[in-house]
Amino acid sequence: MKIVVSRRELLEAINMAKGIVQTKTSLPVLADVLLTASEGTLNVVASDLKVHISYNVDCAVEYPGACAVSCHRLAQLLSSLKADELSLEQVDSSVVLIRAGKAEVRFFSHSAEDFPQIPEVTATPVAFSQPLLKTLFEKTVFCASTELARQVLMGVLLDAKPSLITMVATDGRRLSLAKTDITGEVPETKVIIPGKVVRELIGALSSNDSDVVHAYIDPVRIKFDFGRFALISSLIDGSFPNYEAVIPKKLERELVANTVEFANALRAGYAMTSDTNRIVRLAAKPGSLVFRVRTPEVGEYTDEIAAEYAGSEIEISFNPDFLLDFLRYVQSERICMCFKDMNNPVVFKPYTEAPEDNYLNVVMPVRI
Repeated sequence: MKIVVSRRELLEAINMAKGIVQTKTSLPVLADVLLTASEGTLNVVASDLKVHISYNVDCAVEYPGACAVSCHRLAQLLSSLKADELSLEQVDSSVVLIRAGKAEVRFFSHSAEDFPQIPEVTATPVAFSQPLLKTLFEKTVFCASTELARQVLMGVLLDAKPSLITMVATDGRRLSLAKTDITGEVPETKVIIPGKVVRELIGALSSNDSDVVHAYIDPVRIKFDFGRFALISSLIDGSFPNYEAVIPKKLERELVANTVEFANALRAGYAMTSDTNRIVRLAAKPGSLVFRVRTPEVGEYTDEIAAEYAGSEIEISFNPDFLLDFLRYVQSERICMCFKDMNNPVVFKPYTEAPEDNYLNVVMPVRI
């Protein structure tokens, strides 16, 4: 293999691959990227056996070939070099020669034959708006569990029905749901996408309204095809909890407050919590909402904001992290807090003329 390629474009591909490459693995080749040159294209592939990334870079190919080289070392090298172009040549079965300006690097490599095969996903493609998919993922993935013992909760549920997409994530203590109507028919499907993959996709998805990504979904895998770049992932096997049953339907009390004022008071209260006492108390009373924190090793905090509330006074305790994660994606001027009492799940929603159902968070109070 011998090619000439843009350093910047190759670095972009390697940086994309870094997100899934394992630095500590029993299979050394999984710390590599597979470089395959043919017909004016360098294909860069990374894999951890469950997630696979493929990225095509335009290049001048003197003669084709393939090899596997360390992903993180190559990324560090390309970041340090200043030349616009570099040549990459496989000089023997275990050495790749890189020339960039006056710099010359001999890189040890592995055989391309040792690299795992990338699986095919054979399914009818569905076109999604990239900004739409990005927003749905951002609004939900923060609720996905990080506990290995609960693998079915370590992803985001994609529940698609004709003309409607719903995304849901939960860790058992909180749940986030985001949904939207879409134009065009979407085949009915319900799959769990690993949280790691969703976070990679958020970084790759565009905010340009005209950009689309094609998704291919089969019973065990999902593929997102961006054209030059593709990501293939195994789906999480298992049954996602019945999220509709988790969301309280009838909540007698409703409080509406300014989103910015609520978030600012909550952040100030968060500053007065500690790792061992991450609790903020919210006291609803007619016309206002009071924020209270009492942390023995830190001190005390109290603040009060105006709120639309006409019920009896009640105090509910929360982990402020859970509320701040949700507030980050609320764009409405006001938010709504719907609840029954201090022990049952509380629903937070954006609020315009009424509570909105296209985005909500269900949060379990902290019992003290």
